[in-house]
Amino acid sequence: MQTPNQILAIVATAREIPVSDILGRGRTRWVAQSRQIVVAILRHHLRLTHADIARVLKFADHTNVTKTLTRVKDCQYLTDWADQITAQLSNPNPTKTEN
Repeated sequence: MQTPNQILAIVATAREIPVSDILGRGRTRWVAQSRQIVVAILRHHLRLTHADIARVLKFADHTNVTKTLTRVKDCQYLTDWADQITAQLSNPNPTKTEN
């Protein structure tokens, strides 16, 4: 099982941004979406509470997490990203098929 910091690093690598951007206050679409993906994975993969996620991401309080999860649920693009990264977390060494 991964730690929240590992999840941050994995999402940052997948989205090609520094972890500091995800933890920062940047509001560009790419950074905000990356942050939303992290929230979804921390909630659904690690099963962290809203308060714990707020602490990890340095949010003011847990209500930001609630709003973020609603945004992810309502946006198929973000859900797809979160599902893709979660699948990689669940199966980090997929078997290769030979042709």
